[in-house]
Amino acid sequence: MSFLHDIWNPWHGCVKCSEGCQNCYMYFLDRMRDQNGAEIYKTKSGFSYPLQKDRTGHYKIQSGEQIRVCMTSDFFLEEADPWRAEAWDIMRQRSDVVFFLLTKRPQRVRECLPPDWGSGWDNIFFNVTCEKDVVPFRCPSPAAGTPVPAAAVCEQEKHHIAALAHDVPRLSPPRVGFFQKKSEVMQTRICSPLWIL
Repeated sequence: MSFLHDIWNPWHGCVKCSEGCQNCYMYFLDRMRDQNGAEIYKTKSGFSYPLQKDRTGHYKIQSGEQIRVCMTSDFFLEEADPWRAEAWDIMRQRSDVVFFLLTKRPQRVRECLPPDWGSGWDNIFFNVTCEKDVVPFRCPSPAAGTPVPAAAVCEQEKHHIAALAHDVPRLSPPRVGFFQKKSEVMQTRICSPLWIL
């Protein structure tokens, strides 16, 4: 079983866009460090992290690892538009690594895809955050008629975090999984269309 092992933050900082941003952990941690979470910048040494190698010449992020992207921002943040093409290029070069792109802005996915997206990349998943116990949610397909690996992650303080896989071409039918708050082991079951329509 694979685990989400590491984090890649190509940029830092965010713009609050919904109720769920009110108690954002990134803003809280930045305040603890006397920094401003609303200040958005491209990370210096962190930007190229997936391409960095250790002293023996091996990638620091090993082949097959699963990486969460933009834990201190949003991959589809408008202010990050100037840097996103370069980030896509890094993920293109590391097609042996699975990247989970975190966002609360699914409406921007389609316009921010790389020109060679085609029917999708096998190593890219979209994690879209939902903020209510019950959310009528349907992840928009970035390209018309194109199934996309996607997950809707429900933020819950004292409940399981639910990840909803919708239109995932490698899973037929789609499945829904539940993460324990303190564990990243995912268990899945067949997803009912009634849950996502």
